[in-house]
Amino acid sequence: MKKEKSSASVFAISFVISLAALLIVIMLVLSATMLSPDRLSAASEQQSGPSDLSLAYYRPTKEESFSLLLIHCRERNEPPYGYTLLHFDPVDTVITLVKIPSETEVTIGTRTDTLNGQYDYAGSDNAKMGVGSILLSEVDRYARIDQNGRLNLIDTLGGIEKTLSSAYREGNVSLPVGNNLLNGKTVSQILEQLPNQIFSSEEEFLKQLLEQRLTPELADKGDYLFTAFLNNTDTDVTQFGYAERKKAMRYFLNSQERRVELWELTGSWSDDRSVFYPDASSIREINQIIDEQ
Repeated sequence: MKKEKSSASVFAISFVISLAALLIVIMLVLSATMLSPDRLSAASEQQSGPSDLSLAYYRPTKEESFSLLLIHCRERNEPPYGYTLLHFDPVDTVITLVKIPSETEVTIGTRTDTLNGQYDYAGSDNAKMGVGSILLSEVDRYARIDQNGRLNLIDTLGGIEKTLSSAYREGNVSLPVGNNLLNGKTVSQILEQLPNQIFSSEEEFLKQLLEQRLTPELADKGDYLFTAFLNNTDTDVTQFGYAERKKAMRYFLNSQERRVELWELTGSWSDDRSVFYPDASSIREINQIIDEQ
């Protein structure tokens, strides 16, 4: 009888030891899986954005390009006074700006009107469709921005620097000769009197702002800047769309080849300058630039 108890005791101890060893092996396997390089890299990117290592092997694709229609308004409850198409191409590391007059004639469906007329008829989405119809190219998103929103975004980016060879005095703005750092309020006042010795157009201002402020230093501030963008515009840009192109934007900012180009839709005006008729050659040229990118 004692021998049977002893054998049972030995078996029980052996079973417990084997079970403990099995549990340790399982835990080690799970730990190795959870802490694999791929998972660590993914977790790191979620917490602090794409790592330098992941960017070193990353190359953007054409699918990550997008077009954004900027709709310029003085006040949120006022109709637009201008439109700018911003096309982002991370493959060729170029942002293309296209100035489009608000009086441009465009047909959507069976309705022909000016771009502003199409906006008045059905809002920002209709204006987005209108620009796509004019340029024969799909426009992905729109952002409607008024003067106050523009002012805030300029300040968020740190303003814009201008070096003047002669003093500028217009209205409430007085700038000395030499280097000047202009904040959002000053820029807004200057843009009310276009063209002038500071900027020839709103698109020229935007080009200079992007050239100065889209630098590698912004790569780690993307989330903050995107939140500021959402807070200061009426837009159909989504958080998901931003997240999809976040790595492409970092690639653009870190590229030494990045550049901003400005194009203007050319054409002719009606006698009373109420309607603008774009040239077919100008449309083809801009379309080729965008589609090639």
